[in-house]
Amino acid sequence: MTIYYLKPGGNDLADGLSEANAWGTVSKVNASVFAPGDIIRPRHGTYRETLMLASSGLVNNPLIILPWGDGSKPIFSGADIVTGMVLNNGTVYTKSGITIEPAQAFYNEVRLTAAPGLTTAVGVGQWDWDANTLYLNVGEDPAGGTVEIDQRDYGVACITDYLQFNNVVAEKVLRDCWSQQGGTERIGNVFNNIIGRYTVYSVGDGFTQHIASMGTVVNRGEFHHCTRGITCTGTSQATFNRCLSYDNHWGEFSDTGTYIYNDCDFFSNNINFQTGDAAVKTLNRCKIRGATGTGAGVWANAGANVTLNYCRIYDNLQWGVITNQAGAVVTLSNCVVSDNGPDQVYAVLGTTTIKNTVFYGGNTLLRKGATATLTADYNQYYRTSAGNAWRDGATSYTYANFANWKASTSQDTNSQTGDPSFMNLSTKDFRLQAASPCRDKGTDLSLLYDAFHAPVPVGTIPDIGCHEYGGGSNGRIVSAFALGRIG
Repeated sequence: MTIYYLKPGGNDLADGLSEANAWGTVSKVNASVFAPGDIIRPRHGTYRETLMLASSGLVNNPLIILPWGDGSKPIFSGADIVTGMVLNNGTVYTKSGITIEPAQAFYNEVRLTAAPGLTTAVGVGQWDWDANTLYLNVGEDPAGGTVEIDQRDYGVACITDYLQFNNVVAEKVLRDCWSQQGGTERIGNVFNNIIGRYTVYSVGDGFTQHIASMGTVVNRGEFHHCTRGITCTGTSQATFNRCLSYDNHWGEFSDTGTYIYNDCDFFSNNINFQTGDAAVKTLNRCKIRGATGTGAGVWANAGANVTLNYCRIYDNLQWGVITNQAGAVVTLSNCVVSDNGPDQVYAVLGTTTIKNTVFYGGNTLLRKGATATLTADYNQYYRTSAGNAWRDGATSYTYANFANWKASTSQDTNSQTGDPSFMNLSTKDFRLQAASPCRDKGTDLSLLYDAFHAPVPVGTIPDIGCHEYGGGSNGRIVSAFALGRIG
């Protein structure tokens, strides 16, 4: 094992074997040959180059990227600094000679608003590019701050196998912040405590693998302000543990492959979680919340197969869960679906199975399309205001007519209505109180741990909802990990 060092202002002519003799450019690292088990140690700071290692590790002996310095994450940026801007009019400044059209512009780390076609008329906080000239208006002379524009496609591009990245940021790119690529499958790459942020490309991602990659593991990734926070395609396999994806258009969008998400949090995306084609996804103990715009919490298109176990799905502007097209399969087990609109769950088409799940809110709790296949039982329903609680095709059922819903649909034989008695709904604490009617009213679905990592069941019968009462998290916070405060 050999340790190599990289730092801003280093010397590529040095041997790179000590902090004092660290290399100075990412290009030097990319062009070097490393052995399995070697460690590359970039110092904290910003590197305005794409990291693309040419060497691989081996099974159980990866090539490791591990920063050194003050504890800050090194940044691999797709953006360059722009200086020497010239006053055009008012507070509009220009810079000629920008031959690569940028997709983003930043001033003092704040992303500005693109204003195509305005050129010299851009308003404060806006920018434009035309005929190799950048137009920018920050309300003052930009020489007093830092202007950046994206000029490279990737922050970190993985074209080799058995790599392990630790505590690294990839940002401000024309395409993807983190990308697994190379024309063949990637194998065994692991990403720990990484951040991918800022891309507006039409399919630009915080983290992506576009080919048949296998054995990918992402632990504590954080992806934001991208077109898609996480996306995978091809016959890929990947596991994401305790990741955050927020303020993207899609929090997650993958259309083929097999993926597992454990203890992840998707929030404040236009669509939090969308699945298409032949993707198979399992979400364990995840939070899907606060989708904005026209989006949903979980959206399943044709061919999708999505399983949600002990998940919390709440405060999404549109549907909590929508099975949207024929061929889609969605299974909810021991979930809480709360305060989404206009429907908590809408089985438009395809096949939807829901058991041991709490529905809570002031709108339609469960809606079934006329030709959709629905299996629902052992659930708890509570509508907090008057109106229809269930819909089957064109027929609606009020909260008081639960018996008619059951008789008409032949569903929910063992389900019940009533307040589930959450610990504290205002703080989205969906643990059960001692008097909850959900206790010991579920059915065994062969699940081992609840949303708070407590064992299931306590006794012989599981509870309904995402919390198993008596499993070690009653009336107290077990840990930040247990409550999903992750990242």
